[in-house]
Amino acid sequence: MKVSLNWIKDYVDLPADMDLKRLAYDLTMSTVEVEDTIELAKALEKEGIDAFHISGGDHHTMIHQVSPMAINVCHNVWAAEAIKKHVHVPVIASGSITLPEYAEEILASGKGDFVGLGRPLWADPEWPNKACSDHPEDIRPCIRCNEGCLERTFFNYKAVTCAVNPQISREGELKIKPAEKPRTIAVIGAGPAGMSCAFYLAEKGYRPTVFEKEARPGGMLMNAIPSFRLEKDVVEAEIDVLRALGVEFRCGVEVGKDITIAQLREEGYKGFYVAVGLQHGGALAVPGGDAENVISGIDFIRGVHLRDEKALKGRVVVVGGGNIAADVARTAVRCGAESVDLYCLEAYDDMPMGEEDRSECEREGIAIYAGWGPKEVQTENGKAANIAFVKCLSVKDESGRFAPVYDENTVQMAPCGTVLYCIGQKAEWKTLLAGTQVEFNPNGTAQVDPVTYQTAEPDIFAGGDAVTGQKFAIDAIAAGKEGAISLHRFVQK
Repeated sequence: MKVSLNWIKDYVDLPADMDLKRLAYDLTMSTVEVEDTIELAKALEKEGIDAFHISGGDHHTMIHQVSPMAINVCHNVWAAEAIKKHVHVPVIASGSITLPEYAEEILASGKGDFVGLGRPLWADPEWPNKACSDHPEDIRPCIRCNEGCLERTFFNYKAVTCAVNPQISREGELKIKPAEKPRTIAVIGAGPAGMSCAFYLAEKGYRPTVFEKEARPGGMLMNAIPSFRLEKDVVEAEIDVLRALGVEFRCGVEVGKDITIAQLREEGYKGFYVAVGLQHGGALAVPGGDAENVISGIDFIRGVHLRDEKALKGRVVVVGGGNIAADVARTAVRCGAESVDLYCLEAYDDMPMGEEDRSECEREGIAIYAGWGPKEVQTENGKAANIAFVKCLSVKDESGRFAPVYDENTVQMAPCGTVLYCIGQKAEWKTLLAGTQVEFNPNGTAQVDPVTYQTAEPDIFAGGDAVTGQKFAIDAIAAGKEGAISLHRFVQK
């Protein structure tokens, strides 16, 4: 502590607004103790410091140890809280404070006198205004990825970028490599896996063509993930980068229907990357599950984004407990539903969506009924009027296999004007791969070599959810990169 204070006295003129920024790194990676920091703060206060800004410093402590998304929000506010108890000047607390409720909790509990924002203002410069508005959910939150703002800027001294805000010098240093190779590779599906594959092919000098059956590229990122989770201008900025690299998008073209793989081969394409995702929402396999107003959640949310179908009336019942169910339920609220009830098989604490999504649902007035499975949809004039649920005693058997057990004598009725079910998605191949040797797994996903992503048809590679089943977007992006590497090797043979 004495060394730190002497250094400050010798080299700094102690301005009135000087910050004390003892990082969590200092406390975890050296012999410095929090008590020493408190003593330093007390000594600096005597020197005339008017305020302390206590930063968590999680980018130093955690960036090379764990995923930043695994770091709890406000996890280092304890440092500010500890110092505040021993000084009489204002303490500004900061450290992974991404949403207004976190800031409010810090102020209400007395952990800090003010809240400091850094990266959240890069993610959304309008953070303070939105926090004070009637719609704080419109804030574009910092996802704490540590890539563009910290790893790139502070450690490599490059221009700042932000993964969720394309306006912050997004791709300002992008070096476009002139296309050297003819347009010989076709990517089928413009979702995260397909666009990733196209990007890495373009980096290698290819000019791939991306075929997309919908009216715009982006796949589930544009058409299924709500804007309150992923702003569409972020995706559009990435699509613009691909176009700048020479990638051609042919939207509104369904391969297998409008044009076949055989015809594309005749046009000169030597390799194909199939990344069509999981487009089919399945069926609610209970009596009455085919009623007019019983809709798969993925079809509902796709209609909202693609066709602006945003009108809902009456009571909405969502069936499912995963992240998609959370997105569907929260979207239903925004579409004017009178009320939204969410039923799922899993116990409350075991819901696949996790605590954060569950809390967001409840904050928006969505009632959650955990531990219930659909039994029957009761209809009136062909439309769902009520849906009966039975109590779920267990979801899996002793081996971990999905095998729900119900108490048929415990029934709960839910009145409904619309039923939105989110119980799993499937690949929808139709005639896309007709006439090829591509083989499929029992669950409908494509069989590929686990290393090369090559199918049984030598010039066809596949990746993303259509191969792995439902996973995260980042997994699909990684698969697209591997697919590009394998396609490059294949067409160069």
